[in-house]
Amino acid sequence: RGGQVVWSACRGKWVSLFHVPLDFGAVWYAEADAPTGPWRNAVKVLDHDNYTFYNVVIHAEYGPDAPYLVFEGTYTRLFAQKPVPTARYDYTQVLYRLDFADLDRKFPAR
Repeated sequence: RGGQVVWSACRGKWVSLFHVPLDFGAVWYAEADAPTGPWRNAVKVLDHDNYTFYNVVIHAEYGPDAPYLVFEGTYTRLFAQKPVPTARYDYTQVLYRLDFADLDRKFPAR
């Protein structure tokens, strides 16, 4: 798996964003009490249908107490199954923001 772990004072947990082999277009989110895990109840928070998104990096400089995570990754069709290229965006870095309030609304059982 590729991803990153950072402390979130807002969540009171260690949080991780990662991708898994063979699902390169998706980004998963998980929380743990320790930076080494265990990581339970992972949820898919981003998916690029038949496109690759990897090298996920969390921008922790936005502050550990922020109510969101800012992250980026490499967006490319290179490892996908013959997708239609996204004009002007193929093989570039894309920046996203994961709002914890949205996460709680979408996945209330967390």
